[in-house]
Amino acid sequence: MATVDIASFFKEPVSSAGLFFPLNYIIAVFPTPAQALDAQQALKRAGFSPDEILVPAHPDVLAFLEDFRAQAGVTAGVMRGLSRMLGDDATFVDRDIEHARMGAGFLFVHCATEDSKEQIRELARPFEPITMRWYQKGGIESLI
Repeated sequence: MATVDIASFFKEPVSSAGLFFPLNYIIAVFPTPAQALDAQQALKRAGFSPDEILVPAHPDVLAFLEDFRAQAGVTAGVMRGLSRMLGDDATFVDRDIEHARMGAGFLFVHCATEDSKEQIRELARPFEPITMRWYQKGGIESLI
């Protein structure tokens, strides 16, 4: 996996109120990078466009999330505190950072519809994701 600019992959803003919230994207974490790459290939074979799918190296994910957190500012710090109390987005980012530190594989997929969500879930499931979340209007939906 080559180093990539993760921020340029997202076609829509990745934050809301200073929290990481890539609207209309699925973020999946796999035990290994090979599993994430296998899921990516399954999506491509099913007709998903390569520019809608990203499997970045875990050091790139770690740098991206840590940079995002560092640049979010004081207001975002307050929102992250509230978010952790509610057990949602900030906790997800904390866990994703830990997974990246441990060498997990990551899969980012643009997903704007319920039908696409179901297809992505079914195609990725055989590769045993640790977590898979869909960021949509109205909240974050866990897909496993």
